[in-house]
Amino acid sequence: MSKLLKLTYETEQNALQLDEKIIEVKLRYALVHNSCVPLLVLPTEVTCMIFHYAMAHPVEDDSEEERVPWSEVIISHVCRQWRSISLAYPRLWGSFCHNGPKSSLERLDTYLQRSAPHALDLWFDFRTDPGEDDSALLEKILPHTSRWKYVTILSYKKDVVSTLVSDIESISAPNLEHFALCCDESYERQDFFSNNLEPTIFMKGAPKLKSATFHWSSIPCIPPLSNITSLRLETEFQRQSEPYFSWMAFLHVLMLPSLEELSLAGIFFDTPGTSIASVISMPKLIHLRCFDYSLSCWLPYLRAPSLETLAIKSDVLDGDFGMSVEPYAFPSLRSVFLIDIAATPQGAGHLARMTEAATELLISENDLAHGFFSALHKSDEFGDQTYWTKVEILTCSAHRMRDNAISLILRFAKAQTKNNLTLRLSKDWDMVWRQCYAVDYATLTSACAIETLNREDNPLLLPRWPPGEHNPDLDHLHEHEVFHDGPFDIFHTDLSLW
Repeated sequence: MSKLLKLTYETEQNALQLDEKIIEVKLRYALVHNSCVPLLVLPTEVTCMIFHYAMAHPVEDDSEEERVPWSEVIISHVCRQWRSISLAYPRLWGSFCHNGPKSSLERLDTYLQRSAPHALDLWFDFRTDPGEDDSALLEKILPHTSRWKYVTILSYKKDVVSTLVSDIESISAPNLEHFALCCDESYERQDFFSNNLEPTIFMKGAPKLKSATFHWSSIPCIPPLSNITSLRLETEFQRQSEPYFSWMAFLHVLMLPSLEELSLAGIFFDTPGTSIASVISMPKLIHLRCFDYSLSCWLPYLRAPSLETLAIKSDVLDGDFGMSVEPYAFPSLRSVFLIDIAATPQGAGHLARMTEAATELLISENDLAHGFFSALHKSDEFGDQTYWTKVEILTCSAHRMRDNAISLILRFAKAQTKNNLTLRLSKDWDMVWRQCYAVDYATLTSACAIETLNREDNPLLLPRWPPGEHNPDLDHLHEHEVFHDGPFDIFHTDLSLW
């Protein structure tokens, strides 16, 4: 029996040795084979370019299973040569995203070490599964503020935000280009009201800061704004009744010399007690959107020759809108979005004059026959004149469309026949009009092309804010609703626009 056990043991050991030799032979064969593979004899610089392209175009997986590993992790596990190159390529590890639920402390340490001294693109979403490591993660990035380039922090927890704000008050961020701080809970500072926009964070300087986003809870945290080109300030009217800043502070925002994109949601600036004394010049402004912010009190005074996109939601244009200032039309305007706008005929008419140059128009309201579009048709300012004479695409979205809704659209379409107008509306309303108003519908189809939309084609969901080109280095990382938002889908706010 003992001889049999000994023989069995020796056979197992021989098998293990044979397996090791087989593995060694395979490795030698792979080494010889790989030495002839063109992809593995490329210059290191070219290989790094391939890595960078892979980062900008990651593998997509729509399955419900666990998400695909980060591109940089996949790259570093392809083969020994790629791993050696990737670990020595700091740019590959400069983007870090945390969205829970697992702790990322060790992974963050690894990325910070491997990416040095390259700039950092950091994304922390603590809302999916708030944990004990939230503050610890932010503490780890503080010694690297000189490398911050893009930083986004989303949180439900007030203490996380307040601690971070205290830590970054008196530091510098010499390479920071984008900073976003959004918290669902109120970050309160007792009796906070300011007449200016003096920095309260990065007080030692952030000279490259071009883009900033602050949700209502963290608006009192003000970075240096002198070089800002894109500014997004958001609050919720239901939760914040008193503004944070005076009208003069708001004028400081409008006078920022490089401002190209401005997004305002909610009441956080005081409104002027009297009429505005002079026009407001914003020569570089390209995109403007406002939700529930009394835009009507200052829009007529705005002079923005470069403005291309104007989006307004939940505002009121009364009979005095634009009556105290010389008429002005934005000469470069292309796209206008009007959502739930209450207006008198005079107010509607004046806004139409200001936006006359638009080629794309979206109107969304509860009842198309008793809203902005209807008020515009009653305007004495226009009478039988046409308006928005350059519009090529008209999108109409409404919960209700009464009997005269199609006649309003038809009147508009007849005046735009030379523009080859395309009318976009929901498939449901197209079916109702086709069946219930056959004669008018036939006339409408002869006046314009009709494009029907499903719910998944919601025209109120813009690809991103601001519109335009985006940085491919960031697109793969920022796959989140705060970047893929509707015109007024502010942080953690349910705004049903369809």
